[in-house]
Amino acid sequence: MASTPTGWSSIDVATADVIDQIMTATHVSNRQVDRETNGDIGYSRMRWIRQKKRAPMRIGEFFTVCSICGVDPMETLERIQYLASQKDETSEVEPSTLSPEERAALALQRANSGNYDLAAFEGDADGAESEDW
Repeated sequence: MASTPTGWSSIDVATADVIDQIMTATHVSNRQVDRETNGDIGYSRMRWIRQKKRAPMRIGEFFTVCSICGVDPMETLERIQYLASQKDETSEVEPSTLSPEERAALALQRANSGNYDLAAFEGDADGAESEDW
């Protein structure tokens, strides 16, 4: 595993999100994955994947976790691809064209995916607030 930080693509982020949702829904814990793989996918590795830290999930890990959770990996891949395409479409939106509510939702979505480049919106950089809060 890489010891240096690795960039995560939208597919990597979607994979981590979907695997986290599946494991939560099927009540499969990180420790259970560790036990059932005899440590090949350890507790810490699963925690890092679900928290989107260190290296993204490898394809072998993906198929193993799908098997443990009892889900079809092909259907899961389709779900991941759909989710990643939705995130890509959202990330291409120009924030200055959105309403304040939409901008807040976009900022929250990007922050949750680790994209913190949306700290200031165009027109807000001078420190003046555009609306009363």
